[in-house]
Amino acid sequence: MWKQCLRHVLFLHWPLEAAIIRKHIPRPLAVDQYENQAWLSLVVVRLEIALASIPWPRLRFPQVNLRTYVRYRDRPGIWFFSLHPHHQFASNVARWMTPLPFRHAHVHYQLGRHGGRIHAVCRHRCYLELDIMFTITSSTATCATLETWLLERYHVFAVNRRGTLLVGNFQHEPWQTFQAQVDNCRFSAAPLLGLNFPAPPVANFSLGVDGQFGSFQPLIGA
Repeated sequence: MWKQCLRHVLFLHWPLEAAIIRKHIPRPLAVDQYENQAWLSLVVVRLEIALASIPWPRLRFPQVNLRTYVRYRDRPGIWFFSLHPHHQFASNVARWMTPLPFRHAHVHYQLGRHGGRIHAVCRHRCYLELDIMFTITSSTATCATLETWLLERYHVFAVNRRGTLLVGNFQHEPWQTFQAQVDNCRFSAAPLLGLNFPAPPVANFSLGVDGQFGSFQPLIGA
C-alpha cells in the first residue's frame, strides 16, 4: 500500500457529451453523468509518495492527471486517460507496478499567495500540452453538489495488459476546496486531440489531503 500526500491541488472541470467519452471507456463500465452530462477533469498536484510501511525515502514532484468519471453497477469511480509525473523514475516504477497510463512529462508548477501558473509538456503517446494561469477567488471552502460528485470518489478503474478490468481504492478524508478562476488556458491532450477546451466553467483549489492507495484487484463479476 502506498501513502500519498496530495498538496496544492488544482481541479479543472469541463462538461462533455457522453458519446465522446464512451468510445474511450471499456465495457462493462458506464460513463457516469451528472444531470445527463459527462465530465472531464484536469488535476494538477504537488505529490509526495512513499510505501505506507516504510516512511522513508519519499519522492516529491508535481504531476498532471487527465481523468473522467465512470460507474460499475452502483460503484462510482475514476478512469484516468493519463498521469504525468515530473519524475522519470517515479513514472517508470508506477507504470511497472500499476495498470495506469503513466508517462513522464515536464511539469512546472509555480504557486503564489493568490494563484499560480502551470506549464506541462509530454511528447509521448499520451500527448499533453498545458499552459494555465489561475487565481484563487474564495477563501471559504465550497461544498456544492457538483463538486462533491466530481471529487468524492474512492475507486479507480483500469485495464491490465491482458484486458482484465481492475479496481483500486484510494482512502482519504473528504476534500476541502476553494473556488478558483482560470485566467489563461491552453490545453490539448490525448485521446481528445482536436477538441477545443476554453477556460473551464468549474475550477477548485485544495490545500490537499493525505491518503493510501491499495493494490489493484480484478473486478468481481466484470
